[in-house]
Amino acid sequence: GKEGRVKGPTDEQVSAVGSSNRMVAAYRRFCDDLLSRHYMKTQAVVRSVDPFHPISVRSGFDGTGSTSFYALPQMPVDLFSGAKHLDYISPEGYNFRGNEQSFREGGLTALYAKFVSGGKPVYWGELGYSAFPTTAEKLEAQREYYEKIYRVFYETRSAGSAAWWWPGYLIWERSDFAVIN
Repeated sequence: GKEGRVKGPTDEQVSAVGSSNRMVAAYRRFCDDLLSRHYMKTQAVVRSVDPFHPISVRSGFDGTGSTSFYALPQMPVDLFSGAKHLDYISPEGYNFRGNEQSFREGGLTALYAKFVSGGKPVYWGELGYSAFPTTAEKLEAQREYYEKIYRVFYETRSAGSAAWWWPGYLIWERSDFAVIN
């Protein structure tokens, strides 16, 4: 890097198969280890104040394979990063859409979370499907979404979930995850 400073790989290096693969793998491991150390420090602070307080972090779109435009899908944060410092694993469920296979792939997230955490509970801390602007078709699509996702949660023995419900329109997100008609 410039002036002897180390910098991370470019999006192109992360996204492509090529000569940068080993450097990208090492950088990803560095990021996961750095995040793990921060989880460990946070756990120590929380435990010093309240040794019985359960600790978890909502592992958002970047930890569940989502193709959100907020994250480079080829470089998600691995759920392994914080698993040993958390009492339960809490992925988000926004990346499930479409056919049954999409939801079954989401089930792999729950099974992977259990694997890397040594069997800790998986609590889906946030999920939803917008029905705004509300039409009969969108309400049916929302119903199907919840039916499919909760089947996966049941099959993977997930410990729980929290679906968004909002009886109005979230202007800043341009969404509405109303569960109530």
